[in-house]
Amino acid sequence: MNDAVANPVGEPLPSFTGNRGLDVLVIFAGLVLFAFVMEVRRRRREARAAARAKATGGSTVEAAAAGGLSPELVAVISAAVSALLSPEEHITAIQETPEGAAPGIALQQWSLEGRRQVFSSHQFRGGKR
Repeated sequence: MNDAVANPVGEPLPSFTGNRGLDVLVIFAGLVLFAFVMEVRRRRREARAAARAKATGGSTVEAAAAGGLSPELVAVISAAVSALLSPEEHITAIQETPEGAAPGIALQQWSLEGRRQVFSSHQFRGGKR
């Protein structure tokens, strides 16, 4: 066994300052500072998103409604984008796919191939088939 990798039980952990209490205080202060920075970033991001929403004045909903989509559907899509991505992201356009079009045909092919591979790996029980 390599002695450089092994850590014997009971050996004290290294100290930053030589004082265990001060080490804990330094680590705690770093965590508080990190949390503060993250909160400031979150508030700035929300303020920018609110300013952008105020500047656009609901133009996305009006444009989508003019294109034939209901405002409720646009609100649901906007909420999903905001929840999945971030408040900074916003919708610039919504387009309906034409009737009969398959927008996810490539993804569908991958899922079918994966399903085929899974089923082909199964062993049949019982007699020959």
